[in-house]
Amino acid sequence: MKINISLLFIFLAFVSLLASVFFGCIAALQYVSTTALDGFLSFQLTRPLHVSMVIAWIFSSALAGIYYYLPKIVKQEVFSKRLVGLHFIFFVLTGLVILYSYFTKSFGGREYWAFPTYLSIPILISWLFLIVNFFSTLVKYFLSSLTANTSFFRTKIPVYIWMWAVGILFFFFTFIESYLWLFPYFRENIVRDIMVQWKSYGSLVGSWNLLVYGIAIYVMDKISGKSSATEKMAYFLFFLGISNLILGWSHHIYILPTAKWIRYVGYAISMTELFILARMIWLWKKTIKFPEKGKYYLPYLFLVSADFWIVLNLVLAIIMSVPAFNIYTHGTHITVAH
Repeated sequence: MKINISLLFIFLAFVSLLASVFFGCIAALQYVSTTALDGFLSFQLTRPLHVSMVIAWIFSSALAGIYYYLPKIVKQEVFSKRLVGLHFIFFVLTGLVILYSYFTKSFGGREYWAFPTYLSIPILISWLFLIVNFFSTLVKYFLSSLTANTSFFRTKIPVYIWMWAVGILFFFFTFIESYLWLFPYFRENIVRDIMVQWKSYGSLVGSWNLLVYGIAIYVMDKISGKSSATEKMAYFLFFLGISNLILGWSHHIYILPTAKWIRYVGYAISMTELFILARMIWLWKKTIKFPEKGKYYLPYLFLVSADFWIVLNLVLAIIMSVPAFNIYTHGTHITVAH
């Protein structure tokens, strides 16, 4: 029996989501009551467990979507199913070792990556599997298009392909960047250290946002039966996504002695990206006829819920991106919620 690895990634995403909610609820309880579950699970343990499971949920969902939809888009199999299987095995085994390290109180990283630093190596290796598989599949597809007497420059590449491509590459490099603190040059200068830390983490979030946005746009196209992935607004969103990936993190470093233009550009980017995405989903939702809503009722509800969540997040983004408010909100639950 052939196993669809993308469905295994979906199952893993579901398990990760449940685990993240479980540990998140415990951590929230411990935050307001320091004696909650005292001696069983400490807050120092439940917080990294919650964060790691959330990140596992995001990435396993994104990987499931890419591995499942890419063959349908290019109308051929992925370059190597073996690499897909290896990616899944590396992903699961590394995750299990990370969980083991937490429960044995073996920490070593920062923020999102609280696990021992050596575990970043298998993560990078597994991501290389994705890079090779994704781009080799695209190259094979474009070569077959050329043999069919179709000019490459006239080929309309859907925006979600661009989003996945940029998101995949940027994650690889920004993940490496997030470990620059291991070098004394960065670690021993607090301004440089914090600057690079938040720049890398902001770009990391931007990279996986592109993966998720791309999947959302593809699903919207399939539900509506219309192609919005080649429209100007979609590419404008793509441009804003890249801009946010590069500069949207700057609202995290308002407290540092940095150039003012970095703050202004970061503020402007933070105000636009989520608004444009919310507008796209809202306009798309109005184009769907009732029968289509019924046929794809569940994904439709998820996308509508995401639209409302984006609006709520936009309010928080506006608050924390205004320098006068950022001084008081940074490091509080407002930033955490955002």
